[in-house]
Amino acid sequence: MGPHNNKLHRIMNVIESFRKKFNYVTQLVNQNLAERLEILLGQIQYVEGNIDEVKNIKTEIEREVRVEYSRIIENLRYIIHYNNINTK
Repeated sequence: MGPHNNKLHRIMNVIESFRKKFNYVTQLVNQNLAERLEILLGQIQYVEGNIDEVKNIKTEIEREVRVEYSRIIENLRYIIHYNNINTK
């Protein structure tokens, strides 16, 4: 038995060494990507919720503008009609 017989000095096959390091790096990348994916999915849900809220507010504003526009047109028609009656 020589001085390189313990675990720290074990000779490893190049392919086995590559495979172990590759698997380790792959696991690190997948864990990191999984965490980032969760964060991004949460942000997407938040943004989609805000988009829906803005769409709802936009729809409400459009409805209110139509109602107000209709009132203005109705008032103008009344004024025109009233003025036509009084000028005859």
